[in-house]
Amino acid sequence: MKPYPLSPAESLFILQLMVHKWDARLPYPAYRTIAERMGISSVYARRLARKLVMKGYLNRRLRVGRTARFDLQPLFDQLAAQALADQERRKQAAKDDF
Repeated sequence: MKPYPLSPAESLFILQLMVHKWDARLPYPAYRTIAERMGISSVYARRLARKLVMKGYLNRRLRVGRTARFDLQPLFDQLAAQALADQERRKQAAKDDF
């Protein structure tokens, strides 16, 4: 994705968040849970979340005494924009072929 590509670890972090997305509510797995499933440390899981926030693909909603909620809407918006741009590019290429 542009302008900030996802690293393989960031992609796996997002997939782990999606495992916990059961309904319309924001997922809220603990960093420890994500880290165990990925085979990494909790510290590294937090670092991945910070990187995704800095890239603009994730928002964390901190809750006192509870696990954070993870908002993936910025990522979904970016993916939708990318899909639309790809579709427009294909349409233009098809017009250019005629």
